[in-house]
Amino acid sequence: MLHGLANKRSVFLSILALLISAFPVSSRAPIPQARVLQEVRSHLEKPEGLPLDVRAQATALKRYYDSSTARTFWTESGRTDQLIEALEAVQLSGLTRTDRWVKRLRFMEQSLRAQDARFAALAELTFSAALLQIVSDLRLGKFQRYKKLLHPRTLARRVIENPALEALQDGFSLSEVLDAVQPSDIDYQAMKSRLGEYVALRRRGGWPLVRVGLQLKVGDSGRDVQDLRRRLAASGELALPLADGDKYDAALRNAVKLFQRRHGLATTGTVGRRTQLAMNVPVETRIRQLQVNLERWRWFALPQGGPRWIINTAARRIFVQQGQAEFREVRIVATHACQDAAAFDTALDGLTFYPEYRVSRDAAARYVLPLLKKNAGLLGESIKIEPQQALRAVPDVFRPDWIDWKNYKENDFPFDVTIEPGPANPLGAFKLSLGEIDNISIHGQPRKKLPFRQGLSCVALRKSENNLKVLLPGLTGDLPQYRNDDTANHAPIQVNLPRRPSVVFIYATVWLDAGGELVFGPDPLGKDAKLNRAL
Repeated sequence: MLHGLANKRSVFLSILALLISAFPVSSRAPIPQARVLQEVRSHLEKPEGLPLDVRAQATALKRYYDSSTARTFWTESGRTDQLIEALEAVQLSGLTRTDRWVKRLRFMEQSLRAQDARFAALAELTFSAALLQIVSDLRLGKFQRYKKLLHPRTLARRVIENPALEALQDGFSLSEVLDAVQPSDIDYQAMKSRLGEYVALRRRGGWPLVRVGLQLKVGDSGRDVQDLRRRLAASGELALPLADGDKYDAALRNAVKLFQRRHGLATTGTVGRRTQLAMNVPVETRIRQLQVNLERWRWFALPQGGPRWIINTAARRIFVQQGQAEFREVRIVATHACQDAAAFDTALDGLTFYPEYRVSRDAAARYVLPLLKKNAGLLGESIKIEPQQALRAVPDVFRPDWIDWKNYKENDFPFDVTIEPGPANPLGAFKLSLGEIDNISIHGQPRKKLPFRQGLSCVALRKSENNLKVLLPGLTGDLPQYRNDDTANHAPIQVNLPRRPSVVFIYATVWLDAGGELVFGPDPLGKDAKLNRAL
């Protein structure tokens, strides 16, 4: 199918080239703007005749060119070159690929010399479509290629008004438009800045390798230390004037610590195998890691100001941002299913003590069913199992120990599992719910010596109550707690929150730590490679 589309495009371009050649370059005055605009509107009345990539932008193009204030841009002298140069600069920076559009636009420039209004109108639409597509790629990401990675809530916001053409009409430059449409979050801007540094470093040949095996520390000297200094100077952890030399001194130790912090390693200041392997990761690999994570940040339309949580399941941390200057981080336990969940942004819905928890169907089949097959009595009284609607007509009284659970499998488990409120709740004393997201919530640290506590909670806080106060600094007074000897159930207690932070739920392998340093982390589920292939 793709081969057929490519052949059709080739035929279209060949015919267009022949038609253009029939109109020799003339010294006549430029085609009147009103005439070109009339032909543009005629093309948009029947967009099925336009090339596919132009037709994809037909709605936005029609919205602009049908307005009373519309004007043509690309029939003016120099404008086409400016757009081509701007798109080349975007690709050179590593932000997104534009080479296909650049090649196409250079070809379409010929139609503007043909002194034919209909060809000029087609070129006008092609240049505008190229701008709108690159603006969309920079602001929203190429989400059409990987919809399964996004939560329906995120996908629902994808169609937005695009002000790029209006901004040009108001006098903004192309570079200003392409900068302004990108996310302004500090996470995105920090990654964008580092990407520019690494792309420039790639053009200079990248960073040198270090030998793996010999452990280096303060006081050492020799060729390995010299290579280490040059490696860290190349990537910016060590000042360039200190690149030469073969002594492992205090300045080099501090540079090693900075490198280790930037790569999620223990900041020992000594260089062992793990640090050496991290140093030998090619700059091209780091560039792709940045590009993938920049793409992830384009999925969100986040409010500016106010408290915000970034739940990063790859890093297993919640980053708490209270305004522009205050950052804290909280370590979490995240299940495999939680890490693999689709990305979304929302807001905190509420805090509940003594929560009731509805176990997701997948988690119930994976963690509860094996225990039922072994001995239904292991679940305890706080775990309630009920048949789903299709089975409820069978028994008037349902008891788990009456069922032969060996007849059920993970893909065939038609039962609802609920953990009732009370001290035996395996998910801890409290639950933080995320707005309109049913299967993802944040819990206190699961209690020990209780059945299947792992796997049921999506995100669990370590040092639960202390970290709860970090997440919600506005909480005052004593928080409800279970007594160890308490065996009675409790009704859920809803806690009023003074402010409800916005929440980003993301699997990110590059992030800003609490000190504002950009960290390259591992990719435990291999999701970077999947997204990179889609891009």
